[in-house]
Amino acid sequence: MTYKVVLPSDFDEYGSIVEAKGWFAGASVEFDGRVIDLLFYDPTRLKQEIADDHSANRIFYERNIIVVPTVTRESIEASVTFLYESGELGRWKESSGNP
Repeated sequence: MTYKVVLPSDFDEYGSIVEAKGWFAGASVEFDGRVIDLLFYDPTRLKQEIADDHSANRIFYERNIIVVPTVTRESIEASVTFLYESGELGRWKESSGNP
């Protein structure tokens, strides 16, 4: 089995903006005939998102979330490689258009 990380073709043009924001929702991985949407956060931004939801008396929930030190092409690709090589990628939820 193989996998392919899919990012927008122009990701490198705005990658520094993604890194500064600390999150990215436009990535997916093609694996075993499936497409899995992925959501990336850095720890600081994730903490802010969780705090915002909790302060509004909401729960925090996101499907297929990956926390990386910084949200860069390199960290996105490395994290997917790790998930693939560890066998964890097959446990992730396939994209359905609904969270």
